Amino acid sequence: GPFWAFPGGYCEPDSISDKDDAVREGHQEVVGAAFDEPQSIPRDRVPVADPRYRKSKDKMRPNLFIANYLGGEPTAGDDAKRIRWFGRDEFQEHLVPWHRPLGEILATHWHA
Repeated sequence: GPFWAFPGGYCEPDSISDKDDAVREGHQEVVGAAFDEPQSIPRDRVPVADPRYRKSKDKMRPNLFIANYLGGEPTAGDDAKRIRWFGRDEFQEHLVPWHRPLGEILATHWHA
């Protein structure tokens, strides 16, 4: 089947905080659902070899945030084609290759 990517996006030049950027990007990609305040997963920033930036000398070094689902009917927003739930024990095998390092960090965080 198709591979999936975490919802995400970019920091705005005038943003107040990374957390505000995470909330904004989450609302752009997943609509119709409520989540609590996102929490950053502290870690070293792992470079992500996103194929959209193959010609760039800079690699992306993303922040990783998690939030708890509180309810509602999530659907794909403007910046996403589709969304899908995955269980903690299965999500990593479905990730696009460049998000797999982030998946490993998330799995380690859940099992800590």
